[in-house]
Amino acid sequence: MNSPWIFLGMKFVVLFFIYLFVFKVVAMIARDIKGKTSGGSHEQSLADYAGQEVCEAYGLMAIQSIVDDIKVGMQYPVKRYMQIGRSAENSLRINDAFVSHEHARIYYRDGRYWIEDLNSRNGTLLDGKRIDRPVPLDEGALLSIGGVTFKVVRWENESG
Repeated sequence: MNSPWIFLGMKFVVLFFIYLFVFKVVAMIARDIKGKTSGGSHEQSLADYAGQEVCEAYGLMAIQSIVDDIKVGMQYPVKRYMQIGRSAENSLRINDAFVSHEHARIYYRDGRYWIEDLNSRNGTLLDGKRIDRPVPLDEGALLSIGGVTFKVVRWENESG
């Protein structure tokens, strides 16, 4: 006699978890779409600093990479403002599924460089710790975004 009620209860539990899963997927997609379209302040900042030259001689040197486009040993100059992410519009593009379209940004303020995560899904790690606010970016620091780890180094300009 209890068997039909147990079976009915199990149906509702399974149905609940299916709806919960669908809700989570839709919420994640909505958050990703919102991040792509509502980046007004970040886009404005990028436009303000576009074309700016290097302030101090810093670079990002890839020390670990599982991404085809970024090889270990490659160096990228740190600009006054640079945005990092999977989108082609970024200053530094990392074509990795674990990198958000607009993942992080580096900017120069108060005489030093800062790194800020742009509410990316998988986070930005500085020296192995996930950052949740702008933090100073110093020489020797390890910056991990997706499958790439960079070391902040003195920039060796090839022209002299």
